[in-house]
Amino acid sequence: MWNVVFYTSPAGRQPVREFIEDELDNVQRAKLKERLRLLQEHGPQMGEEYAKALSQLRWKRCRALYEVRMANDQTRVLLFFHQGEAVLVHGLKKAGKAQKTVRRQYEVALARRADWLRRRNLR
Repeated sequence: MWNVVFYTSPAGRQPVREFIEDELDNVQRAKLKERLRLLQEHGPQMGEEYAKALSQLRWKRCRALYEVRMANDQTRVLLFFHQGEAVLVHGLKKAGKAQKTVRRQYEVALARRADWLRRRNLR
């Protein structure tokens, strides 16, 4: 069983929780809740249709990240796994099916991952 954790900034903000509350409608929230339940049960083995490792990207730094996918929706939640925890670090909506997630979105997620690890002296 994996513990699903929301990244919390040094100022006490939880950006993914804010994203869910501000950007998602009730249907999307329900889908995400189901994905997070699967994530809690199966961790990184929950299946590529629900969560995908970003290891295929050319930018090697992203290999530590996964994205929770929302079926036919372009909503994504970026996360990483560490010692029994799935840490949700960034939420985003792609503008269209053809649009690739821009590098800046990954940079935000990676910076939050580094901050989370640093504040726990795990880096």
